[in-house]
Amino acid sequence: MLRCLDGREEQASHFEVATALFGRRLVSAADWHDSAFRYQTRRLVRDGLKMVERGYRQLLRARRRFS
Repeated sequence: MLRCLDGREEQASHFEVATALFGRRLVSAADWHDSAFRYQTRRLVRDGLKMVERGYRQLLRARRRFS
């Protein structure tokens, strides 16, 4: 999520962010519109923004099980 947000802050497109995350061989410009990588990148950006805005505290509240 942080890498996606860093890319977006640098004015990179979702396609450019996905290419940096998943690699040029996997992310195809021709198939971008219906690509699973497109949806995954959008979800990471969206969830990252939520974490930065208000949700990062949830990480601290995670319940841990000790055995």
